[in-house]
Amino acid sequence: DTTPTIVGTTDAEDGSTVTLVITDSDGNEQTVTATVENGTYSVDAETPLSEGEYSVEASVTDPAGNTATSNDVGEIDASAPALTVDAPALTSDTTPTIVGTTDAE
Repeated sequence: DTTPTIVGTTDAEDGSTVTLVITDSDGNEQTVTATVENGTYSVDAETPLSEGEYSVEASVTDPAGNTATSNDVGEIDASAPALTVDAPALTSDTTPTIVGTTDAE
């Protein structure tokens, strides 16, 4: 998924706005906001991120003007795994063995 859901927790008051700056592997930045509800927030990236590592910096300010920040990294892997199938070309066996390999984790 190139538009990941970013989730986090905070002790900021419910209804507070968390501002998140998401930077993808190409250096493209997008700013999104989320509202705190029951100590958590959640928001989707609005623009697809480039494949590779991305960073998120979140900030929230309380009514007294104190600001807290936190950051983390994630990774976008939009590449399909490699897959091979090795089937016998011609056989009279009615139950041939077919094998395959993949690099999927």
